[in-house]
Amino acid sequence: MYQVASRNLGPGAVFQNKRQYISPPPGGEPHLYNVMKEPMELKELKAQVAELQAQAAFQDDTIAALDEAIAAQQQEILLLRRQVELLKQRQDEIAAGQEEGGADAAAEKPPHY
Repeated sequence: MYQVASRNLGPGAVFQNKRQYISPPPGGEPHLYNVMKEPMELKELKAQVAELQAQAAFQDDTIAALDEAIAAQQQEILLLRRQVELLKQRQDEIAAGQEEGGADAAAEKPPHY
């Protein structure tokens, strides 16, 4: 049947990342055998799956909160940009008014003279 590949590697047996493939039967697929660990107990696997599910749920909540924060910041940025545009318009109008009235204002004497 199956033979574990050893120092004398037979056809189809390969070492890769500290894992050893079992030589496949003729025409069959190789099966992975982890030589570093013993097979995991079903309870251990269930605990790992539960932990991964908890981590995924936490990450989903975090992503949703970050998405809301980004949306609120984007709205604030749009409002601030509009306010800057209005201030720039007002400043340009004031500067234009001073340029037009600047020559006339220099010729006029203040009312106390």
